[in-house]
Amino acid sequence: MSAWASQDAGKEEDAVGEFARMLERRDAGLLARVLSRAQTGPEAYVRGLWRAEVGLGRWRLARVLGCGSVACVFELGDGALALKVPTSRRKAPVLLHEVLIYSHLAQQAGGRLAERHVVPFHGVAAVTRRQYRRLRGGEVVPALVLDRMEATLEAVHRRAAVSKGQWWRYARDLVAALQFLRESCVVHGDIKTANVLVRGQDAFLADFTSAAVCDAAPEPLTTTLEYCAPGLIGGGQPTHSTDVYAAGLCLLALITRFEPFRELSMMKSHSSAPTHSLHETQWLMNAISKGDPIKYNVLSQDLYDRWADELHFLRRFFAPAAQDALSRWLAESNARVAEHVF
Repeated sequence: MSAWASQDAGKEEDAVGEFARMLERRDAGLLARVLSRAQTGPEAYVRGLWRAEVGLGRWRLARVLGCGSVACVFELGDGALALKVPTSRRKAPVLLHEVLIYSHLAQQAGGRLAERHVVPFHGVAAVTRRQYRRLRGGEVVPALVLDRMEATLEAVHRRAAVSKGQWWRYARDLVAALQFLRESCVVHGDIKTANVLVRGQDAFLADFTSAAVCDAAPEPLTTTLEYCAPGLIGGGQPTHSTDVYAAGLCLLALITRFEPFRELSMMKSHSSAPTHSLHETQWLMNAISKGDPIKYNVLSQDLYDRWADELHFLRRFFAPAAQDALSRWLAESNARVAEHVF
């Protein structure tokens, strides 16, 4: 073993121990649940997720696919995989929480997350300043190894109008993902078009940094305002119902080709871009509290006429206790997909 390899192996062992301690401090309850099913201890669990080929070698992150306040996603290797890296050491526990959520979901799905329309999770890597220049010297942070997708649902609706057949396919995929989350007792907490990823004709839920297992202590509310259900405006916590509501807004954006409430906001302010003033936020909260997103987002009769069946289907997403009907919606969207030739 070379001096570099020996040094990196030692650092990886240190990182495994550090990540295990972070998990115990941040998510002891969820960690215990995952470890119970895996029948292992914290360090052995982290080591089992370790992707040695994405270790602490002398390589650097290259093409960035997307960036948010918590993490950036980079293309990895030949492009089949992506690496989600925290923007700072302070954000590392948030990504380790996401690792636990993915592990819990993978256990529920028998490792077949793609079949449940959740972005597949392949393990954990360690990243240092050698790979990611935003880190400080000596810092080591965890990174998630995920399937690389082609686009976000937001990019899809900005790029071009979708066909009705494709719309129903996305609807089916989102309903399937919602049903799986409900069966797994997981609330996503931040469903939006930027967190729905697309590959080919299929859609997958991603970004579980705000997610929680139902009987665990609630996570701090980080839901994007435009995707909030009315109950969240009043101080409620995310639930399966609020996830369904947000998924409905994603599908509505595919029809209007605007993010929720964006078109009406721009018309009201006579601006070609959204504003972020206090007055605008208050207006948005008031519009959301009305509980009728179709009225506030579908602003032309032509859209109502062309998408009548789809809008009728979507109204159910915005009704109380909507998640109780997911199995029926899945059957209906499957039948609609079968009517269209791709």
